[in-house]
Amino acid sequence: MQLFCRSCGAEISADGVNLQTMMAKCSKCNAVFSFADMYAELEPKAAKNADTYTYDIPQPGGITMHHDGMDLVLIRNWNSMNGLMTLGFGVLWMVILFFVFSPIIADFQMVLSDDSLLIFGLLLVLPAAGIYSVISGLYGVLNKTMIRVSSGIIQTVHGPLPWPGKRFDAHDFEQLFVSQKVTSSTSRSGRRTTIKYQVEAITRSGTRTLILQGLESPEQAQFIEQEIERHLRIPDARVRGEYGRGS
Repeated sequence: MQLFCRSCGAEISADGVNLQTMMAKCSKCNAVFSFADMYAELEPKAAKNADTYTYDIPQPGGITMHHDGMDLVLIRNWNSMNGLMTLGFGVLWMVILFFVFSPIIADFQMVLSDDSLLIFGLLLVLPAAGIYSVISGLYGVLNKTMIRVSSGIIQTVHGPLPWPGKRFDAHDFEQLFVSQKVTSSTSRSGRRTTIKYQVEAITRSGTRTLILQGLESPEQAQFIEQEIERHLRIPDARVRGEYGRGS
């Protein structure tokens, strides 16, 4: 039985599991949680098919699910907390620029000199960071992703702010799986690592197709995979390199 932390996604070691109380503790982030709901499904599923999931992923925060007629509809909120922080930074940055450059602009004389060219360049470059942060923050706060699964069709729609969606022919999908995307960046404060999760599919020709990316937690990605497979009646199986299970 593989057990993963519901807070950070790390695998729980054997000494962090108590089968008597059905409680687990993560050695990475020290989160404590119950896994009784997962364990209840373990034995019948494992006996039926050793290659299928041995637990049922509960519906995580940030994901809502309902049925529209015969269609399955999953809705994911974008990262509103990071969006608020980014939006706040962008607004603060623009306010600071306004108070710093207003006196300079008021006394500014358009004379072709090194100083005037420098000020003009700063007026073009510095506000761009604030504008980008405001726009990115608004996307994070306002936008949601709707995943509609109908008979053989998977469609992703993002809104209310415009963002390109996708449409897939699910008849060509042999298996869905979750992958992990790790990106690193370096700044003055040090090296920063960002981990996101994405839902992919293996087609009948053996190619990989990206369905959804940028998910904050493995539970969100695994729940989306699980519900799409159930709706389309795709038997779950291991995929090499799959997050948490592949080998």
